[in-house]
Amino acid sequence: MINRRAATVALVVAAMAVTSCGGGKKSGESPSPAVPTATELPGTMILHDDFSSSASGWDVSESDTFSSQYVGGRYRVVAKQRNLFGISSTLYEGPSRPELKQLGEVNVAVTAVGDPANGGLVGLVCRTRGDPNQLDYYGATLSAAGRWAIVRQQGDRRSQLSGGAAPAGIKFGGGPVVLRVECSGSEGDPARIRLYVNGKFLGEGVDSSAWATGGAGFIVASASRGGVVAFLDDFMLSTPQ
Repeated sequence: MINRRAATVALVVAAMAVTSCGGGKKSGESPSPAVPTATELPGTMILHDDFSSSASGWDVSESDTFSSQYVGGRYRVVAKQRNLFGISSTLYEGPSRPELKQLGEVNVAVTAVGDPANGGLVGLVCRTRGDPNQLDYYGATLSAAGRWAIVRQQGDRRSQLSGGAAPAGIKFGGGPVVLRVECSGSEGDPARIRLYVNGKFLGEGVDSSAWATGGAGFIVASASRGGVVAFLDDFMLSTPQ
C-alpha cells in the first residue's frame, strides 16, 4: 500500500510524504463485522477479489503508520496515526496481470465497514500511474462525517473536482457501505469520475486535461486521529460492454 502522511484539507487529505504500509491483528480484537456483497457492476467483469486468499496479491505488512492483512475473508487496513492517506492499486498490488495496469474506462467497486466507527475516510481510485513516491490518480472518498469528495492528484498538486454532503445515513463507519466509482472518458476526452454509494449517485468530477489509463484500487485514510480501521470485501472491476 502506498501511503502518505498528510494535512487535512476540506474533505480529503493532501499528500506530503510517502512510506510503506502493512497488516496485523492484535489478540482480543472483536471479530470482523459482517459485510454484504457489493452490487453487480455494469459492463464486463474483469476482476472480483473477495479477499478469501492472501495469494491474490495485496500488501501484507506492518509499519508505524499502516497495517494491512487478510482477515476472515476480508482485507483489513488500519491507519495508525492521524492525517494519513493510503492507496492500494493494481498498478503495484493485487493480481499480477498487465491489463489491470492500463485501465481507461472502468467501474471500480468495494464494500467497506469501519470497526469501530472511529472516523477517517474510505474510497476508490482509478487511472493510477507513476512512481509510488509521486503517484497520480483520480479518487473518490466518503468520510465518517458523511461527506464525499472527488479529487485529482498529479505530482505534488491535488485538486478537488467536486464534493458535498451525502444523504442522511450514508457515511463510512460501523454500517457497511458499497462504494462504486465510474471512470469514463477516452484519450483526448474529459475524464468523468462518478461516485455511487449504496446504489445512490452522489456526484461527479470532470477533468478536461486527463490522462488516458492506469491502475485502479482503494483508499483508507485517517484525519484528525489515528486508529482508523477498515474491512474491505468484494473488490470488483468491470469495463464497458
